[in-house]
Amino acid sequence: LLKLEPNNFKAWNELGKAYRELNKNAEAAAIFKKSLNIDSNNTRTLQLLAGTLHSLGNIDPALKCLEKALQLKPESSKIHQDYCSILEQTHRKEKYRFAVSAARKHCSAEDPHMQMIEARYYINEGELAAASKLLTAIAPDLLENTAQISRAESLGKIADKLGQHEAAFI
Repeated sequence: LLKLEPNNFKAWNELGKAYRELNKNAEAAAIFKKSLNIDSNNTRTLQLLAGTLHSLGNIDPALKCLEKALQLKPESSKIHQDYCSILEQTHRKEKYRFAVSAARKHCSAEDPHMQMIEARYYINEGELAAASKLLTAIAPDLLENTAQISRAESLGKIADKLGQHEAAFI
């Protein structure tokens, strides 16, 4: 496909994701960079490259990718979550506080990604009562989704054992 459509950034992204799944992160990063040469403002590609760079230990370039993505799409709670997560993991407290504040400004408090940002923030700030209250409020949704996934996996295993292989993957 890439020989026929060398400017297909989606195909480059898929190839990069395949390399990431094989733990070939250096190759994946190079592929995501090729994709960004085609569309430098693609926020999904910026996120993919940031995650890959982060896994390689290239923290500052990863943060720069996410900062650019946030400039392009400030309402994306997922990008905010990725950005806050790296800042939290690398102990950049002031930048982390600023990032949480920006996320609050741009994202809905009802958004699950935003709720996780808030919960992590409260925990990091030692506000355990606030974190507990928030987690108690969102736990039923998390448990319901986990239960649905667990049920689907169980049904898939049963269907597979019965020889109904197509049903196992529906």
